[in-house]
Amino acid sequence: ARLPYTLGDVPVHDCRYGGDVADRVYRNIGVSPEVRYEITGRRHPTHPSENDFSFEAVPAPGLWGQPTVMIHAPKDIDIDPDGSFTITADATPAGGRRNHLHLSPGTTTIFVRDTLQDWETQLPNEVSIRTVDIAPEPLRARDEVAAAGVAMFHGCLDGAEKMFANAVRPRPTNTLTPFLRPVQWGVGGGVISVNAFDLGEDQALVLTLDPMTATFMNIAVYDPWMTSVAYDVRTATLNNRQAQPDPDGTFTFVVSRTDRKSVV
Repeated sequence: ARLPYTLGDVPVHDCRYGGDVADRVYRNIGVSPEVRYEITGRRHPTHPSENDFSFEAVPAPGLWGQPTVMIHAPKDIDIDPDGSFTITADATPAGGRRNHLHLSPGTTTIFVRDTLQDWETQLPNEVSIRTVDIAPEPLRARDEVAAAGVAMFHGCLDGAEKMFANAVRPRPTNTLTPFLRPVQWGVGGGVISVNAFDLGEDQALVLTLDPMTATFMNIAVYDPWMTSVAYDVRTATLNNRQAQPDPDGTFTFVVSRTDRKSVV
């Protein structure tokens, strides 16, 4: 989920989708419940990301699948004083074990979610993975790989359509409809609001948000396909570290089709 860039003379297209958030770094690891994994990582000692990162077990199609279980720092993950941590992942239930991710049948992906609120002073967590007690898998034929790719493509389209149908289309424009996220929608216990807005050239939408007890809050704008507006060329996203709070601790944001210096 990143902006386009150029590597030497080669332009690399963007890959933003699904309501991507500029404040988060996402990583996908292809896995199988038949294999045991050891995930090691480290929080940078001088530039740590927010203490808000998670590992999610996701079934097919992976990119659009809904997590079956999540372990989230610091609630479920112990971190050593030097910032390092080790997580095991396999088909066995956690059974009260911390730092363990249960890969239920059908799991194809471990999804890593890392939060950066201050882009100038924070770095993502270091994450690496290795297989343990792996059995050699037979090579798949070219037609099998192609069929799996087609199935993943259709699964992603189906998941995107369900998100549009359930989160965007039924909601009235220019309103906020909060939704408490269960684990299968990622970040279990988080609150999200996905709403369309419809503004004229001379109109602005003024939003007042109260973070209450939340340590992380952000607002972002997207195109009709839930791809983020390019945040490297205009202000398309702000979080509670970047924005200026009101005297009472709330945040007031203005969304408009034209750049507005002030709102009356």
